[in-house]
Amino acid sequence: MSFMGEETIKALDDVSLDIDQGEFVAIMGPSGSSKSTLMNIIRCLDVADKGIYDLDGPPAGSSSVLLLHEHWQEILRLFWQMSLRER
Repeated sequence: MSFMGEETIKALDDVSLDIDQGEFVAIMGPSGSSKSTLMNIIRCLDVADKGIYDLDGPPAGSSSVLLLHEHWQEILRLFWQMSLRER
């Protein structure tokens, strides 16, 4: 949630997203629709102020920094493996 002067902006209000293993998705929308915010949460670069974010295990919002780093390394490893398969 962001505050701009008197106005409160709710990014990703009431969002639910499930991505299954091996599934490819595209995140699309107009400018200002919180695409970057969603990607930052998915990449563990940002943490939601409420709600639950499960990344193949314990909720990422309640995880330690080390655990988030381990999740991110696993994601990078999977992308690397997928890129090798395409060659």
